[in-house]
Amino acid sequence: IHTDQTLPWTRQRARHQDGRAGERHMGGGKQQLTTSKTDLTFNHLVGAIGDNHQRMEARAGRAINVSLTLRNWLIGYYIEEYERGGRDRAEYGQGLMDALAAELEGKGLSGCKRRELYRYRQFYLGYPHIVGSVTPLLGSDAAGLPALPERSSGEGQAIVGSPPPQYGISGSELIERLSFTHLAELIKIEDPLKRGFYEVECVRGGWSV
Repeated sequence: IHTDQTLPWTRQRARHQDGRAGERHMGGGKQQLTTSKTDLTFNHLVGAIGDNHQRMEARAGRAINVSLTLRNWLIGYYIEEYERGGRDRAEYGQGLMDALAAELEGKGLSGCKRRELYRYRQFYLGYPHIVGSVTPLLGSDAAGLPALPERSSGEGQAIVGSPPPQYGISGSELIERLSFTHLAELIKIEDPLKRGFYEVECVRGGWSV
């Protein structure tokens, strides 16, 4: 794989990575507090509260990031499905994205400018295999969603530029480990193998945007 195509990121370790391992233990049973009452001082109290705040804040941030990324992927999916089979699609012609952006922004939806809508559609086309992660990640919130495709590439049509999952990261890991800002940069890479390489490096190295 040639790696001459660079991304506008600097490699640095995310400060909250060390906290991830600790957070995983929180869901695995009763959390054991190791500090005995005799060792507890005011400084320990301040430190414990501060540490808890940072961990929970990072956890909340990741939950918001996952929801935002899934939202953007779903917007791209709905747009693509409408492009292919919308009953009144012909009425909008080349002005579809302009009309859609105006309608969505009029309803107060953020991040739905014309350029962003094109980006969400590209995101869906570049990562169709994320479809398998939508229901598990959304849980009960997925129940009210319009039907998702059984096959992510539509009716027998291959999606150009969509990397086979074995060359990169699974859909759920992409969403949970990378922000949409990362993914928006990755979808600019047309070569699926090269994109898969950068997916792995981005997750492994904790690259920032």
